[in-house]
Amino acid sequence: VFRSRSAYHHTDLPPPCQDQCHWRKILIPTVLLWCGSQTNIWKLTDAKILLPALTEIFTTIYPNVKYKVSAQGSIYGVVVQHVIEWRSNFGSTALAIMNDFFTHNKDIDIMDLATSLLQKCMFVYEHLDKPVKSEAFRSAFILQLLATAHVHSTVGYADVPALDTERLAACGITAALSACAAAIKHSLICICDGAFVTEDVLSEATGSQFKHGKARMLKSLNVATGKESTTRYAFSMANWEDSTLPYVQSISTRGDNDLQTIMAMARTILKKQGPDSVEKYLSSTSQESGEEVDERVLLW
Repeated sequence: VFRSRSAYHHTDLPPPCQDQCHWRKILIPTVLLWCGSQTNIWKLTDAKILLPALTEIFTTIYPNVKYKVSAQGSIYGVVVQHVIEWRSNFGSTALAIMNDFFTHNKDIDIMDLATSLLQKCMFVYEHLDKPVKSEAFRSAFILQLLATAHVHSTVGYADVPALDTERLAACGITAALSACAAAIKHSLICICDGAFVTEDVLSEATGSQFKHGKARMLKSLNVATGKESTTRYAFSMANWEDSTLPYVQSISTRGDNDLQTIMAMARTILKKQGPDSVEKYLSSTSQESGEEVDERVLLW
């Protein structure tokens, strides 16, 4: 019996796939590694795009499992849910990162600083006061988000020769990097517009422990429905696809060496321990402040 993609659960997977060790720690990281290398992060749940890659990944990790991956089955349905969650985390993690940044820069007017960072895409450069094109996509914001929302999610990926995963792990980050840039811009716009509030998103407690909360989007009036919702400021395909694609164009002009450098910088951040580690952002993210799942992508 076929169900909608959102109705499938881990327990609906074929028995061999219910082994958490292989499914969550190998297959999902491999899928997300591939997702991060694509061009349009907003189209990844399209079966024509995802299904061929998922089939290669599944047959590589589960060579002895006789199962045909289809767009109507449980494997595809559960994977799509993971992809949507991964994509949503760019938006919510970016809010947490920028909130942390502004919390530590209270001596500067938040609105003025956010506005300055938005001018000429200053927020993407390694040196915010000296924008150099060759150093684009190397800002602390971008690298922190790339490390937290993407690189961390791909740890444990499998080698799938048909997808050239070794190369993807080194420099296949077009979709992920474009999402980072778009998500940071989204966060800055939300801050400028006063569109989100925080509930102890990253309030430091004692020692290296942090108290985690969630960034909460403020509701605004939806003219079409006459009701209040967070849709206007959601990090969603409807709101941000057109703004994400120009970053894709810029990233696509960069060579593998440049992208490898960016990946190496992100991995360095991932290895940090203590108060500067990515751990403080991992549990402060939530779909409440990121992408609102568009039910249309879960229809057959």
